[in-house]
Amino acid sequence: MKTFRSFILLGLVALVFANCKKDSDNDFEGIRVSINGSEWVAPTTAGAALGDNISLTGADAATFKTLMLVLPANVAAGTYTIEAFGDVQVSYTGGSTSLYTPKSGKVVVTEHDTAGKRIKGTFEFEGEDAFNGGTASFKDGEFNVAYQ
Repeated sequence: MKTFRSFILLGLVALVFANCKKDSDNDFEGIRVSINGSEWVAPTTAGAALGDNISLTGADAATFKTLMLVLPANVAAGTYTIEAFGDVQVSYTGGSTSLYTPKSGKVVVTEHDTAGKRIKGTFEFEGEDAFNGGTASFKDGEFNVAYQ
């Protein structure tokens, strides 16, 4: 009976550890970012290869918030500077009254599986509102998106 109890206890411990999952880069799929300290997670994410670019879009239809990243189709793992008219671009629409474009920032591509059409990485930028002139800080951004 003692062996049976030990087996049951060991099984329960294994079950607890098997169901505890760390929220790591490998588990998250989609686009998320901290905007001025508040996390925003896009409820809907889409990716598309359009000509020489890959466009990654995270959107919330209920609030009209959209974050878009544009990367070269042949982008490799590495760190890239975000530039207004460069190869790597980002923008954030905060509803119908704000459009943030980057003053400075970077994208780090950690994986790009061209055969499986999936791209992962991180980003951050300081944005300026083209409509209102305000600024926002976009930190700890992360993307893990499949594209067509």
